[in-house]
Amino acid sequence: MNSETSTEAAISGILREFGEIKGTIYPDKDLHTELGVKSVNFISILLALEDKFAITIEDSQFSKARTFNSLVSLVKGTIN
Repeated sequence: MNSETSTEAAISGILREFGEIKGTIYPDKDLHTELGVKSVNFISILLALEDKFAITIEDSQFSKARTFNSLVSLVKGTIN
């Protein structure tokens, strides 16, 4: 498995566990309004991402990442 696939798989797993997403995670759908992630769960998602990838994500950057694809880009940009 290449690093891109494993990064995306890890983020998907975090969204399923902490965002309580049961169905398909569409890459460009809004996590909150279209995929049903509750606002209260976003802090758990942020902390899980930081822990999993050993990174620090600024709150202001995280709040702008509203889709799966934007989260992947944010994590990858923070790792590099």
